[in-house]
Amino acid sequence: MRFPHAQPDDTSELRRLFGCPLKFGHGRSELLFSRGFLDLPLLKADPNLRAILEAQVVAMLQKLPQGEGATDAVRRCLAGELSSGQPTLEQIAPRLHMSTPNIAQAPWRRWH
Repeated sequence: MRFPHAQPDDTSELRRLFGCPLKFGHGRSELLFSRGFLDLPLLKADPNLRAILEAQVVAMLQKLPQGEGATDAVRRCLAGELSSGQPTLEQIAPRLHMSTPNIAQAPWRRWH
């Protein structure tokens, strides 16, 4: 578990609640877990609730403004950084609102 704020004097309640290592002073709150957890079945899956939630997500996504594609965003960021030399992942990632490890694993890395 990562938190953007400084570590409080007493972390015992957070340690009890989350039961995992705690890190403080990060850029945002994050809950990290093994990718394998995504493959586990839900013990009490509710098909009706799933249908309702999926419909809400689709409706919300349709209301979002259409933005540029990921490839266009990367190209735009790279072009903006080229004037100061060769861009690095560390420069580009924040401009795309991504972490350096995530941008390094992104699909467009396989296109060159």
